[in-house]
Formats: sequence, C-alpha cells, structure tokens
Amino acid sequence: MADQSAKQRILLFAKKYKVIDYVIFLSILGTIGLTAFGVIPPWSDGGIYCDDPSINFKFQGDTVPTLVLFFGLLIPPLLVIYITELLDVSSQVSNSVSPNNPPIHQSANDSQQNQQSAEQQQQPKQYSVQKLALKSTKAYYGSLLNGLLFGALLTEVLKTLVAEPRPHFLDTCKPTNLNCTEKGQFNRYHDIVCSDANSPRNGVPRAIFDAKKSFPSGHALLSTYSAIFMVVFAQRKIGTAYSTLWKHLLQMVFICFALLCSISRIIDKRHHWWDVLAGVIFGISLAVITVKWHVNDFKCDKFKKQNYSPDEPDAELPVFNSTSGVENSTSGAENVNDIRFRGSNSTVESTAET
Repeated sequence: MADQSAKQRILLFAKKYKVIDYVIFLSILGTIGLTAFGVIPPWSDGGIYCDDPSINFKFQGDTVPTLVLFFGLLIPPLLVIYITELLDVSSQVSNSVSPNNPPIHQSANDSQQNQQSAEQQQQPKQYSVQKLALKSTKAYYGSLLNGLLFGALLTEVLKTLVAEPRPHFLDTCKPTNLNCTEKGQFNRYHDIVCSDANSPRNGVPRAIFDAKKSFPSGHALLSTYSAIFMVVFAQRKIGTAYSTLWKHLLQMVFICFALLCSISRIIDKRHHWWDVLAGVIFGISLAVITVKWHVNDFKCDKFKKQNYSPDEPDAELPVFNSTSGVENSTSGAENVNDIRFRGSNSTVESTAET
C-alpha cells in the first residue's frame, strides 16, 4: 500500500511539473551543444573532391554573427507578442465586463448601484488584464521557442550526418596530405590532416569541425521560421483600427531580417546556395506546422479571467468568435453583447441589445 501511494505521488509530481518535458528539453539542448562544439564530430566518412572550386574560397567572417541572430530571433518577437496581447486582451476584457445600458424600467437606485460596482472593478481589472496578457504571451512565445529548439536540433543533426564541406573548407583546414593523383578524386575526412600554419581563429578544432558542416544553413532555417511565425501572428492578431500599415511594416521587418540572415551566408561564403535554399524550405515547413497545429492558427476561442480577489473563484470570460456572438458567462443575464471582429481579434465592435 505504501509503495502504491509513493508511486501515485511520483506520477502526480511528474504530471504537475511536466518532468518529461524538462527531460526532453535538456536532452535536446545537450545534443545541440555536443554537436555544435564538436564533441560529436561530423560523419568521418564524408569528404571532399579534388579540384572542387566550390570549397576554395577565403574565410570572410559573418555579416550576421550568431549572437545577433539569436537576439533578433528572441527579443523583437517577445516585445511584439506581449504588446499585442496586452492591447488585445485589454480590449476584450473591457468589452466583456463593462456594464450594459440599464433598461427603461430599471430604477435609479439600481442604476446607481451598477455604476458604483463598475467603478469598484476598475482597479482590479487592470491587474487581471496584465496577467491574461502574460498568460497568452507565454503560450504563443513558448510555441515560437519550441519551434526554434526543434529547428536547431534538426539543423545540427543534418549538419553532422551530411557533413558537407563549407565554401571556405580548404582555407580553414589547409590540408597537408591531399591525395589528388587523379582528377576529381575523393578524400575522406578521416584521411585528411589539417595544417596548423593558419590563423588562430581557423586553427582551433571546433572551427575545423564547423567547416565540415555546411548543409543546411542554420541562419536561414531559424530566421525564416521566426519570420513566417511572426508574419502570421501579426496578420491574425494585430488590427487596423488605428493604422492599416503598422502590421504590414512589422511583417516586412521580420521578412527583411530573415532575408539578410539568409543571403549574407552566401555572400560571406559560409554556405553554398543550396544550403540556404534548404534552410529556407525547412524553416517555412516548420513554421507552417507550428502555426497550424501547435497554436491553431492563432485562433484563441476562450480567455479566462484571473482572480480579482484571492477569496473569489476564477471567473470565465465570454467566448469570442469571429463569426458569432458572445456567450454571456453569467447565468440568467438578460443582456447579450454581440461582439464582432473587423479584420482581426484586436479590432472589436460591440453593440448591446436590451
């Protein structure tokens, strides 16, 4: 009996704190780290062909360094998602909790009591809006991070297995024992000895391992995924009540950042053009999967209002739908707010029926 009780407590703990998710997360991070830093080397049976002009370029550095890439992937989407959700949820909460116009037969005392009750709700409502915005931001931003995590895992696994040389492989490795007695002869990586007579940046083992991992482009995959995710988010969640061009400007910013990250990899001779093309295709595919299945195309049908007081139970907000009315959460209510969306979830038109 004691063993069964302990087993139940362990299962409840694992379910409550999502232990399996943390194990998967740490496993993925560990795999990415081991492959990125060369602990798990690229496939040794890969190699290069003699007289291959596509791997004989000079190392030029990165126009978009890795730190700049991750800053662009993480910070701007977080700000855009939070501000959008803050405005969106604030609009929905204000429409759902605002008192309806009193009927003609309603007494003056009842009208005054309703007005006082509405005024008392003003201060707690702001606190609830912030919590709702953080909750929805956590859901959407978490989905974005999940996609980035699995995109990085896909990139590192493919780089390690394909083991394609980068355009600057010969400049980075400076091999001393290439066997090129025949034209187009293939030399495997485990038969190639790289020279130490090169720059300190190119001479470290991690840089040599990195020079064997060209396919696909991680910059192109991750930046394209983030751009498509945010373009759809802006289209679904940002309204046009105050500006018709604002959301399109944001969409162009994310697209241009993805293009910069992708095209610069070809110009810098860090990737072949087909590596970047493959990264873009993988990024678009991953973004479509995430948007359609993980976040349901950003169609959130129900919001839950946080506690106004620690002693009160959670109150459920009405169900918002782009084609139908809103279902009142209080039983027995006579007035129903018909809330329609004009173009997006953040532009709301409300009419009261009495």
